[in-house]
Amino acid sequence: MSGIHHPRKIQNPYFRRKKQPKTSRFYYSLTMLALSICAWIYFLFMSQAFRITEWGIKGIENYDKTQITSSIQSFFEQKKLGIFSFSNIFTFNGRALQKNLSSNFIFDNISVEKYYPHKIIISFQEKEQKLAVYNKDKVYILSADRTVLSVEKGIDSWFIANEDSEADFATSTTDNASINKEKISADAKEKSLPSYPIFCDAYYSKSPGVGDKYPADKRIGIIIQFIDAMQSRMPIKAEMVLIFKNKSAVKIVIYTDNGWQIYLNDEEDGERQFYKLYLAFNNKIKDVNKPLEYIDLRFGDNVYIK
Repeated sequence: MSGIHHPRKIQNPYFRRKKQPKTSRFYYSLTMLALSICAWIYFLFMSQAFRITEWGIKGIENYDKTQITSSIQSFFEQKKLGIFSFSNIFTFNGRALQKNLSSNFIFDNISVEKYYPHKIIISFQEKEQKLAVYNKDKVYILSADRTVLSVEKGIDSWFIANEDSEADFATSTTDNASINKEKISADAKEKSLPSYPIFCDAYYSKSPGVGDKYPADKRIGIIIQFIDAMQSRMPIKAEMVLIFKNKSAVKIVIYTDNGWQIYLNDEEDGERQFYKLYLAFNNKIKDVNKPLEYIDLRFGDNVYIK
């Protein structure tokens, strides 16, 4: 068998294919992909094709619409990640707007309806206003949880103390103090304040900002409990509330529409204090028109009436 011959295969070198290096093809494809992505990013987020040119707002009732509109215009000019403008319909979002507005306005929620390519409708859900607090020369509008919703310019010299009290009513030690109800009422009529008894704070000297909890959070909560219970279950309405420093303690006075002054304990539950008033009214006072100087609920289960 050794005589069998196997011919060799000889390839013509002139017809051999030259293969393109794999590395060059990979970088070429990667470059084309990157250019395509950049082109799409520019088209979607930076070109005029999706720039917001029409927009509207809904749900603004208590805040000034002009101020809200101006704030939104300023928001459009800001950049997301320092690159993409919020005036683009893809980058614009309610959460970022809510955060931007939070220094001046408080909302429960902001939602955005987008109508591509360039129109949006912004719906605001305002935090409900509960009451107004006069403190020095400012008026604080609070929600039910005592969050400051807005701050307005108030009036001076509404707190009246005896001649021995100090000028700064945050440190006043007067036994006899009152408020200029006529002056406050006149100012309140010129403002759009919540339809709730006006609170007059001559005790706390801090100046909270929008979004902060009001300093008298706990005490105002007690007063709200008391007033809501009284006004829903008795023929007596509160007109104003005064909080001030009486010697070393906080004194809370409720001024009612029938001329009474009701003194509250600043730590006891508001509902419990209401029931003391309710029992005293039904067992002793009985007549809502009875002339009284005060009803004192500050001392345990005892009710002092004069």
